[in-house]
Amino acid sequence: MRADSFPRWLLHIEDLPFQARLAFFVLVLLGTFMALRILILVPLLAISVVELVKRYNVLERLLYLVPPNRPENPESLSLEFVMRVFTEMPKHLDRPFALKAKAGAQSGSGADSFDFTAPVPKGDRRKR
Repeated sequence: MRADSFPRWLLHIEDLPFQARLAFFVLVLLGTFMALRILILVPLLAISVVELVKRYNVLERLLYLVPPNRPENPESLSLEFVMRVFTEMPKHLDRPFALKAKAGAQSGSGADSFDFTAPVPKGDRRKR
Protein backbone atom coordinates (compact mmCIF):
# COMPACT_ATOMS: atom_id res chain seq x y z
CA MET A 1 0.00 0.00 0.00
CA ARG A 2 1.41 3.36 -1.00
CA ALA A 3 1.66 6.16 1.54
CA ASP A 4 -0.50 8.54 -0.53
CA SER A 5 -3.33 5.97 -0.74
CA PHE A 6 -3.43 5.53 3.06
CA PRO A 7 -6.48 7.25 4.65
CA ARG A 8 -5.31 10.51 6.22
CA TRP A 9 -7.92 10.38 8.98
CA LEU A 10 -6.12 7.36 10.44
CA LEU A 11 -2.90 9.32 10.74
CA HIS A 12 -4.40 12.32 12.53
CA ILE A 13 -6.98 11.21 15.09
CA GLU A 14 -7.50 13.93 17.71
CA ASP A 15 -11.19 13.52 18.49
CA LEU A 16 -11.38 12.39 22.13
CA PRO A 17 -14.79 10.65 21.89
CA PHE A 18 -13.57 8.74 18.82
CA GLN A 19 -10.44 7.62 20.70
CA ALA A 20 -12.62 6.43 23.61
CA ARG A 21 -14.87 4.45 21.27
CA LEU A 22 -11.86 2.98 19.49
CA ALA A 23 -10.30 1.92 22.82
CA PHE A 24 -13.62 0.37 23.88
CA PHE A 25 -13.87 -1.50 20.57
CA VAL A 26 -10.30 -2.82 20.84
CA LEU A 27 -10.94 -4.01 24.40
CA VAL A 28 -14.14 -5.77 23.29
CA LEU A 29 -12.21 -7.50 20.51
CA LEU A 30 -9.51 -8.56 22.97
CA GLY A 31 -12.17 -9.83 25.35
CA THR A 32 -13.78 -11.82 22.58
CA PHE A 33 -10.64 -13.68 21.60
CA MET A 34 -8.66 -13.87 24.85
CA ALA A 35 -8.88 -16.71 27.35
CA LEU A 36 -9.33 -14.36 30.33
CA ARG A 37 -12.26 -12.51 28.77
CA ILE A 38 -14.02 -12.02 32.10
CA LEU A 39 -11.17 -9.71 33.24
CA ILE A 40 -11.77 -7.48 30.22
CA LEU A 41 -15.52 -7.66 29.66
CA VAL A 42 -16.73 -7.10 33.24
CA PRO A 43 -14.92 -3.73 33.60
CA LEU A 44 -16.22 -2.75 30.16
CA LEU A 45 -19.75 -3.58 31.28
CA ALA A 46 -19.24 -1.42 34.39
CA ILE A 47 -17.92 1.44 32.23
CA SER A 48 -20.97 1.12 29.98
CA VAL A 49 -23.38 1.22 32.93
CA VAL A 50 -21.70 4.33 34.36
CA GLU A 51 -21.84 5.97 30.92
CA LEU A 52 -25.56 5.25 30.53
CA VAL A 53 -26.64 6.13 34.07
CA LYS A 54 -24.42 9.10 34.93
CA ARG A 55 -23.29 10.30 31.45
CA TYR A 56 -19.72 9.97 32.76
CA ASN A 57 -17.28 8.54 30.22
CA VAL A 58 -14.38 6.93 32.10
CA LEU A 59 -12.35 6.06 28.99
CA GLU A 60 -12.61 9.62 27.70
CA ARG A 61 -11.25 10.92 31.00
CA LEU A 62 -8.41 8.39 30.96
CA LEU A 63 -7.50 9.51 27.45
CA TYR A 64 -7.66 13.17 28.55
CA LEU A 65 -4.68 12.51 30.82
CA VAL A 66 -2.46 11.98 27.75
CA PRO A 67 -0.85 15.41 27.04
CA PRO A 68 -1.56 15.55 23.25
CA ASN A 69 -5.28 15.13 24.01
CA ARG A 70 -5.40 18.34 26.05
CA PRO A 71 -3.69 21.14 24.10
CA GLU A 72 -5.81 23.79 25.86
CA ASN A 73 -4.61 22.64 29.29
CA PRO A 74 -0.83 22.88 29.81
CA GLU A 75 -0.82 21.43 33.34
CA SER A 76 1.64 18.67 34.09
CA LEU A 77 0.42 15.26 35.15
CA SER A 78 0.11 15.20 38.93
CA LEU A 79 -2.08 13.47 41.48
CA GLU A 80 -4.07 16.67 41.98
CA PHE A 81 -4.67 17.01 38.22
CA VAL A 82 -5.80 13.36 37.96
CA MET A 83 -8.21 13.88 40.87
CA ARG A 84 -9.63 17.00 39.21
CA VAL A 85 -10.12 15.12 35.92
CA PHE A 86 -12.04 12.28 37.55
CA THR A 87 -14.09 14.39 40.00
CA GLU A 88 -15.19 17.06 37.51
CA MET A 89 -18.84 16.57 36.68
CA PRO A 90 -19.81 16.50 32.97
CA LYS A 91 -21.02 19.94 31.90
CA HIS A 92 -21.84 19.68 28.21
CA LEU A 93 -23.15 16.35 26.99
CA ASP A 94 -22.78 17.31 23.33
CA ARG A 95 -19.06 18.26 23.58
CA PRO A 96 -15.93 16.26 24.46
CA PHE A 97 -14.61 16.46 27.99
CA ALA A 98 -12.34 19.41 28.73
CA LEU A 99 -10.98 20.78 31.98
CA LYS A 100 -10.02 24.40 32.52
CA ALA A 101 -6.42 24.94 33.50
CA LYS A 102 -5.74 26.20 37.00
CA ALA A 103 -4.82 29.85 37.29
CA GLY A 104 -1.12 30.31 36.59
CA ALA A 105 -0.59 26.73 35.39
CA GLN A 106 2.32 26.21 33.05
CA SER A 107 3.64 23.16 31.32
CA GLY A 108 5.79 21.22 33.74
CA SER A 109 5.18 23.59 36.62
CA GLY A 110 4.44 22.32 40.06
CA ALA A 111 5.20 22.98 43.68
CA ASP A 112 8.34 20.88 43.52
CA SER A 113 9.47 21.51 39.93
CA PHE A 114 12.86 23.01 39.16
CA ASP A 115 13.54 25.42 36.32
CA PHE A 116 16.73 24.15 34.67
CA THR A 117 16.84 27.10 32.26
CA ALA A 118 17.06 29.78 34.95
CA PRO A 119 20.52 31.18 35.63
CA VAL A 120 22.15 30.18 38.92
CA PRO A 121 23.00 33.07 41.27
CA LYS A 122 26.75 33.52 41.91
CA GLY A 123 26.49 32.75 45.64
CA ASP A 124 24.76 29.40 45.00
CA ARG A 125 27.45 27.95 42.75
CA ARG A 126 29.45 25.04 44.08
CA LYS A 127 33.14 25.66 44.66
CA ARG A 128 35.73 23.12 43.56
